[in-house]
Amino acid sequence: MFARTLFLFPLILVCCLGLVSCASNDFSQLDKFIIETKTKSNMPSGTAVIVMKEGQIIHEAYFGYANIAANTEANKDTVFYIASTTKAFLALAVLLAEERGEIDLDTTLQDLFPSVEFELINAQAITVKHLLTHTSGIDNEPLTWAASYTGIGLRSPTSRLELVANSYPSANAQLGEFEYSNIGYNILAIWFDNHFGQDWRNTMSTTILDPLHMKKTTGFISEIKQNGWAMAEPYSYKVSKGKTPVYLRKTDDTMYSVGLLATARDTARFVSAQMNDGVVDGREIFSPAIIQKQRKQQIETDGGYFNGYAYGWMTGNRDGHPVRFHTGGYAGASALISYLPTEKVGLVVLHNENGLKANYLSGIIEDAAYGKLLGKSEQALADLVEPQIETLKERAEQAKKRLLDKMTLRKSSKWKLAHDTVQYIGKYQHPLSGKIVISLNEEQYFSLSWGLLQGVGYPHDHEETIEVDFRPGSFDPLKFEIGSTGVTALLFNGVRFIKVDDAPQE
Repeated sequence: MFARTLFLFPLILVCCLGLVSCASNDFSQLDKFIIETKTKSNMPSGTAVIVMKEGQIIHEAYFGYANIAANTEANKDTVFYIASTTKAFLALAVLLAEERGEIDLDTTLQDLFPSVEFELINAQAITVKHLLTHTSGIDNEPLTWAASYTGIGLRSPTSRLELVANSYPSANAQLGEFEYSNIGYNILAIWFDNHFGQDWRNTMSTTILDPLHMKKTTGFISEIKQNGWAMAEPYSYKVSKGKTPVYLRKTDDTMYSVGLLATARDTARFVSAQMNDGVVDGREIFSPAIIQKQRKQQIETDGGYFNGYAYGWMTGNRDGHPVRFHTGGYAGASALISYLPTEKVGLVVLHNENGLKANYLSGIIEDAAYGKLLGKSEQALADLVEPQIETLKERAEQAKKRLLDKMTLRKSSKWKLAHDTVQYIGKYQHPLSGKIVISLNEEQYFSLSWGLLQGVGYPHDHEETIEVDFRPGSFDPLKFEIGSTGVTALLFNGVRFIKVDDAPQE
């Protein structure tokens, strides 16, 4: 079976000048692991892998397809969405702004936005450090959904400040307690907009991307199209068996603070700067003190491989060596950037697929690559990785069955709604989050639209509740409120939308 995998999944190996070193490092076993994993788990989407040592690329390989239907193979010019790994970039931008005297880690949220009235939180107690380390103790669903999914309310400086002002205490963590989310980085991106009088992505380009010569990296989808760059199509194993692109695409409006698009090679330049204390291609791009400060652990978590958080980096331990890493995921995208500062070795893994298969494969690649770099024998690596490949195969098959069973259950379930479904159609409005429009489709399920989001609403096992797949392959509960006049509102992720129209004919 394995002999056939080379035909099923194209493998492109690259060796060239510049950051790339042509040293004779044999990572053929790693490549075999990747091909075997993608074959057994049926993952035809693209995967880019770069391994680095002392700031130089020592192995670079591409697998699968950037566009399955067109048989377009992933390669060195393929642009991937790198999702929340962008946090490491934005955190560095904040530290560089601190170095220039424009901000301080002790600057309060109120001082960041002196004109904003924070009615629900104590903005004088929350600092930039809290925002960077996910310890602010606040939440803001309208802002986080706007920034990542709907694109509503972020074009206007006034509406952005209104969204920031809407921040409220988190239900799960108090000030000083770690709770991973996008909110702190969303807020800091808005500060960049206000402080520099330009889009945060332009500041990111001038302070980080341009100095690093990251020539195929951007936060603008429009730039990808203007330049004719080859962007990977987005896939999910939960949608059409991972072979048809998901509907949800990033736009300029939904790339806020946790959104960059980059080639694997460009991403490697950023990781190289981190592992080499700010030096790339023999030039000091950032001061060693800044990079060392960024990687220093600030918050401890419960332990295990992920044991804390620095500034835009998760912290951990691999075989006795400290590791700094960050992951990212979105519909049709999964990313991992990682390095061991004491060993000066690092890794970039990018996929144009999200979820179980991509995330598990990233872990396999990490184990195999670092195992090789840290001196493990081929047999030891095989003993470590081969069981994981079989586990993923089994888990992928189980996940496929669960998806089929869940869809069968949805379509056989009955509505737990007090009124006829026609009473629930209409427009539901929120002053910051915009409008959700509900109608009925041909199968008499609910059809929903919200900004850039589209979804189908199916029966849920709770009263007056449906579940909606705004995010491809994922379902979120949406609950209706019933008053004396019928359906009056809906609640989605804690945000209340008031029903304003019974006729959604759009």
